[in-house]
Amino acid sequence: MTKRKKRFDGQPDDMGEPMGEVGEALEDWDGEPQDDPPAPESAADPPKPTPESPATPPLPKIPFKVFEKVAGPRWDQLAGFRSYAKAQDLGPMTIPEWREALQAFQNKPTRR
Repeated sequence: MTKRKKRFDGQPDDMGEPMGEVGEALEDWDGEPQDDPPAPESAADPPKPTPESPATPPLPKIPFKVFEKVAGPRWDQLAGFRSYAKAQDLGPMTIPEWREALQAFQNKPTRR
């Protein structure tokens, strides 16, 4: 069991108890070196994969109606994209694929 370290300035510690002077703190020391803290793992050593860990499952493919609900923009802001998706015959895709298609639609040139 380790003893609680005392502050050397005579001020109360976190518990509100007044602390002693430097000499008192040295009297309580038992002379044994303290354990060194464990060395942090270096960033160069990546964690080793375990054979028990399953591979990440693929993202689910969702239809446009579901993407419309979870996309973020309101449905009326996606009205043009809805007709574009129907014209391009875009079937169920993952959310990142839907976001890429929406980005392509928003960045396509328009006729004037």
